[in-house]
Amino acid sequence: MIMMSKQPPKTTRSTHLSAFLIIYLGRLPDYFDFWAKSCEPNAGQFHWFVYTDQIDEKNEYNPAVTLVPLTFPELCRDVRQELDISIPEQHTRIVCDCRLLLYPARRRQDNLDEFDFIGYSDLDVIYGDIGRHLPADMMQYALIAGHGGRPCGPFTLFNRKFLPEICRHEKVKAFFEQDPG
Repeated sequence: MIMMSKQPPKTTRSTHLSAFLIIYLGRLPDYFDFWAKSCEPNAGQFHWFVYTDQIDEKNEYNPAVTLVPLTFPELCRDVRQELDISIPEQHTRIVCDCRLLLYPARRRQDNLDEFDFIGYSDLDVIYGDIGRHLPADMMQYALIAGHGGRPCGPFTLFNRKFLPEICRHEKVKAFFEQDPG
């Protein structure tokens, strides 16, 4: 893990709560049960919200994983309402780029403000005890990620206090509203 700070991280367990937001459209992978089981040891400190178009109602899959119904058109609508960003609904290939926008779009429905860190991950990562590898003083970091101090797909956490400004930045709006053609 790479943490954005000049000080060496302390390795004692943090008590801060973190949520990972994952969008998965289409049938969940065959290994989903194994993936979800690997999240369980982290329950209480980390929680995964998997947004999928394959279910009709919210389902606590296990103590660490919640499945949440969400279609791409619904995501586009929610992002438009919360951030005034118009994502073209026919461009579903950008769905992974939308992960961070789930925070402002779903923060009330999924009580995301209860978490100190909000981030994203992938379903092809098998977890152990994540807390063992993070600093106890997580709140001093704006970003905790698995790649060179910048966001990366497999593991990224943002300090929630910075997310409103990040999600409302003009470059974010410009990125999502550009013509991908």
